[in-house]
Amino acid sequence: KVKAYFTALGNGWKVSPSWNEDNHHRGWGDSKKATLIWAPKLTRQSVRQAVAANRTLATDDDTSRMKMLADGACWMGSQLHGVGPTKISVELSDKQAADGFGLVRLLRPNGKLVDSKDCNGKNPCTVNFKFVVKKRSHYVVIARQDDGDVIVSGPIWYAP
Repeated sequence: KVKAYFTALGNGWKVSPSWNEDNHHRGWGDSKKATLIWAPKLTRQSVRQAVAANRTLATDDDTSRMKMLADGACWMGSQLHGVGPTKISVELSDKQAADGFGLVRLLRPNGKLVDSKDCNGKNPCTVNFKFVVKKRSHYVVIARQDDGDVIVSGPIWYAP
């Protein structure tokens, strides 16, 4: 599933991830897979604007959360202009205190690893990635929880 996401991004699509399921059994709706949306208000208009701005995440743990910002102000889904030094900060949390986080990976096009940090089971956990943008690119964060669940960010795009 993540491979298809990187293929779409590699083809130039301005998309962010979504995770859900389509099933036809008595337990429909009880999946832990979820699409998370960063919207300032819980209104139809605000949610639509957040989805259009690619401020979504995909997770298979519906109690987990990730906030991803570039340079302290630009949300995932942002399209930034210019190259040079940058910092992506990632705040992770889960409503279930025992659901700690492990490896947090910063990936560039085609899912190539830029850097990784380990939260060592902390919940919440904050990590920062400092690097230099040299050309047109996009960056995605994938965090793994200690129980194997994952959370995948929307991208941040950079263009010269």
